[in-house]
Amino acid sequence: MNVRAVAGRPGVSDRGKPSKFAEAAEWTGGFADGDDAGARFRCPGGVCEAQDGTLYVSDAYNHCIRKRAPGAAAWTTLCGRPGEKGVADGQGEAARLSYPQRIALDASGNLVVAGGGSHALHLVTPVGAVRYCHPHGVACELTRGVACSCLAPHAHEAF
Repeated sequence: MNVRAVAGRPGVSDRGKPSKFAEAAEWTGGFADGDDAGARFRCPGGVCEAQDGTLYVSDAYNHCIRKRAPGAAAWTTLCGRPGEKGVADGQGEAARLSYPQRIALDASGNLVVAGGGSHALHLVTPVGAVRYCHPHGVACELTRGVACSCLAPHAHEAF
Protein backbone atom coordinates (compact mmCIF):
# COMPACT_ATOMS: atom_id res chain seq x y z
CA MET A 1 0.00 0.00 0.00
CA ASN A 2 1.49 3.34 -1.01
CA VAL A 3 0.18 5.38 1.90
CA ARG A 4 2.37 7.12 4.42
CA ALA A 5 1.15 7.70 7.94
CA VAL A 6 3.35 10.30 9.54
CA ALA A 7 4.82 9.05 12.78
CA GLY A 8 5.78 11.23 15.70
CA ARG A 9 4.71 14.82 15.98
CA PRO A 10 2.67 16.51 13.25
CA GLY A 11 4.74 18.29 10.67
CA VAL A 12 7.57 15.76 10.78
CA SER A 13 7.67 12.97 8.24
CA ASP A 14 8.35 9.35 9.06
CA ARG A 15 11.95 10.01 8.05
CA GLY A 16 12.40 12.99 10.39
CA LYS A 17 12.23 15.63 7.64
CA PRO A 18 9.64 18.42 7.50
CA SER A 19 6.47 17.17 5.83
CA LYS A 20 4.45 19.01 3.21
CA PHE A 21 2.01 19.82 6.01
CA ALA A 22 4.67 21.55 8.11
CA GLU A 23 5.62 23.67 5.13
CA ALA A 24 2.04 24.39 4.10
CA ALA A 25 -0.11 25.76 6.89
CA GLU A 26 -0.01 27.37 10.30
CA TRP A 27 -0.87 24.97 13.12
CA THR A 28 -0.30 27.06 16.21
CA GLY A 29 -3.97 27.52 17.04
CA GLY A 30 -7.44 28.56 16.00
CA PHE A 31 -9.56 27.32 13.15
CA ALA A 32 -9.76 28.43 9.56
CA ASP A 33 -10.05 26.67 6.24
CA GLY A 34 -8.06 28.45 3.60
CA ASP A 35 -4.86 28.68 1.63
CA ASP A 36 -1.44 28.08 3.11
CA ALA A 37 -1.27 31.56 4.62
CA GLY A 38 -4.78 31.49 6.08
CA ALA A 39 -5.42 27.91 7.26
CA ARG A 40 -5.28 27.37 11.03
CA PHE A 41 -5.21 24.14 13.05
CA ARG A 42 -5.55 23.60 16.79
CA CYS A 43 -3.40 20.74 18.02
CA PRO A 44 -3.16 18.48 14.98
CA GLY A 45 -2.95 14.91 16.21
CA GLY A 46 -1.90 13.11 13.05
CA VAL A 47 -1.07 13.54 9.40
CA CYS A 48 -1.19 11.08 6.53
CA GLU A 49 -0.73 11.31 2.79
CA ALA A 50 -2.56 9.25 0.19
CA GLN A 51 -0.86 7.91 -2.90
CA ASP A 52 -2.38 10.71 -5.00
CA GLY A 53 -0.82 13.31 -2.70
CA THR A 54 -3.97 14.25 -0.76
CA LEU A 55 -3.04 15.29 2.78
CA TYR A 56 -5.29 14.53 5.75
CA VAL A 57 -4.88 16.07 9.21
CA SER A 58 -6.70 15.19 12.42
CA ASP A 59 -7.37 18.59 14.00
CA ALA A 60 -7.79 17.36 17.58
CA TYR A 61 -8.96 20.41 19.52
CA ASN A 62 -11.23 21.51 16.67
CA HIS A 63 -12.76 17.99 16.55
CA CYS A 64 -12.38 17.82 12.75
CA ILE A 65 -10.57 16.05 9.95
CA ARG A 66 -9.02 18.45 7.45
CA LYS A 67 -8.03 17.74 3.86
CA ARG A 68 -6.00 19.25 1.06
CA ALA A 69 -6.13 17.65 -2.37
CA PRO A 70 -3.20 17.98 -4.76
CA GLY A 71 -3.45 21.21 -6.71
CA ALA A 72 -6.23 22.53 -4.46
CA ALA A 73 -6.01 26.17 -3.48
CA ALA A 74 -7.12 25.60 0.12
CA TRP A 75 -7.42 23.32 3.12
CA THR A 76 -11.02 22.23 3.73
CA THR A 77 -12.89 20.50 6.54
CA LEU A 78 -13.71 16.93 5.53
CA CYS A 79 -15.85 16.11 8.58
CA GLY A 80 -16.74 17.35 12.02
CA ARG A 81 -17.74 20.82 13.17
CA PRO A 82 -15.13 23.09 14.78
CA GLY A 83 -15.52 23.30 18.54
CA GLU A 84 -18.33 20.72 18.74
CA LYS A 85 -17.05 17.44 20.14
CA GLY A 86 -19.09 14.29 20.37
CA VAL A 87 -19.60 10.90 18.79
CA ALA A 88 -22.10 10.79 15.93
CA ASP A 89 -22.23 9.21 12.52
CA GLY A 90 -22.95 11.59 9.70
CA GLN A 91 -21.77 13.34 6.58
CA GLY A 92 -19.42 16.32 6.75
CA GLU A 93 -20.42 18.84 9.44
CA ALA A 94 -23.21 16.54 10.71
CA ALA A 95 -20.63 14.06 12.04
CA ARG A 96 -19.13 14.51 15.49
CA LEU A 97 -15.64 13.49 16.58
CA SER A 98 -14.04 13.78 20.00
CA TYR A 99 -10.38 14.80 19.92
CA PRO A 100 -9.38 12.85 16.80
CA GLN A 101 -5.77 11.76 17.13
CA ARG A 102 -3.74 9.37 14.96
CA ILE A 103 -5.00 8.64 11.47
CA ALA A 104 -4.14 6.20 8.70
CA LEU A 105 -5.61 5.18 5.37
CA ASP A 106 -6.85 1.68 4.64
CA ALA A 107 -6.49 -0.11 1.30
CA SER A 108 -9.86 1.25 0.13
CA GLY A 109 -8.91 4.88 0.73
CA ASN A 110 -10.95 5.28 3.93
CA LEU A 111 -9.43 7.05 6.91
CA VAL A 112 -9.15 5.14 10.16
CA VAL A 113 -9.30 7.74 12.95
CA ALA A 114 -8.47 7.07 16.59
CA GLY A 115 -10.75 9.18 18.76
CA GLY A 116 -8.87 10.42 21.80
CA GLY A 117 -12.06 11.43 23.59
CA SER A 118 -14.21 8.49 22.49
CA HIS A 119 -11.50 5.82 22.87
CA ALA A 120 -12.77 4.18 19.70
CA LEU A 121 -12.17 4.17 15.98
CA HIS A 122 -14.04 6.08 13.33
CA LEU A 123 -14.01 5.16 9.65
CA VAL A 124 -14.22 8.16 7.31
CA THR A 125 -14.82 7.86 3.57
CA PRO A 126 -12.99 10.14 1.12
CA VAL A 127 -16.18 12.24 0.84
CA GLY A 128 -16.51 12.74 4.61
CA ALA A 129 -19.07 10.12 5.68
CA VAL A 130 -18.20 9.11 9.26
CA ARG A 131 -19.05 5.86 10.99
CA TYR A 132 -18.28 5.24 14.66
CA CYS A 133 -16.92 1.81 15.48
CA HIS A 134 -17.21 0.45 18.98
CA PRO A 135 -13.82 -1.01 19.94
CA HIS A 136 -15.32 -4.51 20.05
CA GLY A 137 -16.78 -4.14 16.54
CA VAL A 138 -13.56 -3.45 14.66
CA ALA A 139 -11.33 -5.92 12.88
CA CYS A 140 -7.86 -4.60 12.06
CA GLU A 141 -4.78 -6.09 10.45
CA LEU A 142 -1.71 -4.04 11.30
CA THR A 143 1.08 -6.26 10.02
CA ARG A 144 1.42 -4.61 6.61
CA GLY A 145 -0.13 -1.17 6.77
CA VAL A 146 -3.67 -0.74 8.01
CA ALA A 147 -6.67 -2.79 6.98
CA CYS A 148 -9.79 -2.26 9.09
CA SER A 149 -13.45 -2.98 8.76
CA CYS A 150 -16.23 -1.66 10.94
CA LEU A 151 -18.76 -4.34 11.68
CA ALA A 152 -22.44 -3.49 12.06
CA PRO A 153 -23.74 -4.43 15.55
CA HIS A 154 -25.79 -7.40 14.38
CA ALA A 155 -25.46 -7.88 10.65
CA HIS A 156 -21.66 -7.86 10.62
CA GLU A 157 -21.67 -5.82 7.43
CA ALA A 158 -18.33 -4.35 6.49
CA PHE A 159 -18.14 -0.57 6.15
